Amino acid sequence: MGYRLACLLALLVITAACGDPATGVGAPGTPMQTAAGELERAADLKTARAAFGNLGDAVMIYAKDSGSSIADAVKVAYCPMAQKYWLQKGEAIENPFYGKAMSDCGRIMQTISDLKK
Repeated sequence: MGYRLACLLALLVITAACGDPATGVGAPGTPMQTAAGELERAADLKTARAAFGNLGDAVMIYAKDSGSSIADAVKVAYCPMAQKYWLQKGEAIENPFYGKAMSDCGRIMQTISDLKK
């Protein structure tokens, strides 16, 4: 997945999960804003993938802690090799952590897992 595509996907996921980012979510949203900034500043693909993971974790933690639901079209997926969760649209796995070689590695989860803050 290209870097710019990852950034666009991250914005779409935040919007689908939490509503319009322009309206803000207050102090609980700070980890999301921080992680989005890290993704925006990423200079290479490895750093962008790590930041994308942090952003997904922040969105899932916010959703779980606030009692918000993630949009029906957005699914929680898990890669056992990377031991990372991510948010994506659709049922077909599109693993963002290993590139084309392992793009289908993972599974759709039924619930948001317990992530550490």
